[in-house]
Amino acid sequence: MPQLPRSRHRLATALAVLGLLVTGAAVETSTAPPAAAVTPHRILFDNAHAETAGNADWIISTSQPEPLGEDSSPSSETDWTGAISSWGVALQKTGDYSLKTLPSGSSLTYGGSGAQDLA
Repeated sequence: MPQLPRSRHRLATALAVLGLLVTGAAVETSTAPPAAAVTPHRILFDNAHAETAGNADWIISTSQPEPLGEDSSPSSETDWTGAISSWGVALQKTGDYSLKTLPSGSSLTYGGSGAQDLA
């Protein structure tokens, strides 16, 4: 077999290594799990007993059961109205939580299939 000049041999080796790296990156990218597969933690704030009487304002938002109805992408604690709205907004901004509020007059349930049932 004829010998390639040294510079051509280095170029061929470099191209072969580059091809393997690109192929490996493509395979790794195609097998990665989708980011949307992460299930957010569910948090249910209880306003079933009208905790807004007097100074006892223990809600994250006046939009109940879905606080995102008041502002779908809150960025500051004043974007939602409620005494503990800063806590709700901080949780929402992480993207790791699904927040709901049990509206006044409702009752807690356990083990059902509703969005506000406890598990």
